[in-house]
Amino acid sequence: MTAFSLGAKIQLLSNPNEPDFEKLNAEVNSALKFASTPGSNVYDNCGRIVELAQQILKTEWNRVKEMR
Repeated sequence: MTAFSLGAKIQLLSNPNEPDFEKLNAEVNSALKFASTPGSNVYDNCGRIVELAQQILKTEWNRVKEMR
């Protein structure tokens, strides 16, 4: 898979009504823009993507646990 197809997959699996997902998608789009620019540093974006994804996973996990 290419970076662009992975970015599209993240967008498809995201909930557009939640601010954390909006932030994640914005960060992914920014990373894709930087990745296609020669000499740019995309690693900062990757760190923020991981942090946002971890926050989202924690939130979703807590929602699942509360459904018991």
